[in-house]
Amino acid sequence: MGNRFKEVQTEGNVLLRKQIEESKGRFVTFSNGCWLSLRSEDGHICGTNPYGQDWFCNAVDGWEDSVLRWLSYWDSSRDETGSRLTPIQSV
Repeated sequence: MGNRFKEVQTEGNVLLRKQIEESKGRFVTFSNGCWLSLRSEDGHICGTNPYGQDWFCNAVDGWEDSVLRWLSYWDSSRDETGSRLTPIQSV
């Protein structure tokens, strides 16, 4: 069971694409709170964002780019609606 699961750092990870490609067939948790099943189920890759909302993309050529964009989106601080959180500026 240990080789079916993998944990990957997202932010600042220059090897992220390679790690995602090498993780095909596994369940992967990411440091930004996202989770993916990199097992094509009915032609889809599925995952969950940090707030438990499901996400899918087609498992066709270029699926890695969709996954990378999705992970990058959630690397930014966001609320449960996906709105970007901005730190309060001190005066």
